[in-house]
Amino acid sequence: MNITSFVIYCIVVTFTPGPTNIVILSTVQGYGIKKAMEYTYGATIAFGALLAISTILKDLSRILCKLKPDMPGHPLAEKNRQLI
Repeated sequence: MNITSFVIYCIVVTFTPGPTNIVILSTVQGYGIKKAMEYTYGATIAFGALLAISTILKDLSRILCKLKPDMPGHPLAEKNRQLI
């Protein structure tokens, strides 16, 4: 995946009104800014953790494909099957 498209995705997901943003607005209205800021910090940390975990898993899958190139779905495995 291209890093530019990943950064654009992160920006769009961060600023579009999704469920988290709607809950934050509702919390501000019902409980005040202090409670909403606590929720905002938690949502920000969770989003950062989600991005970090997805990056780690992407790298892990790349490493696993190098270790076992005959896995189903791996491009080298498909070429080897066609040659046989």
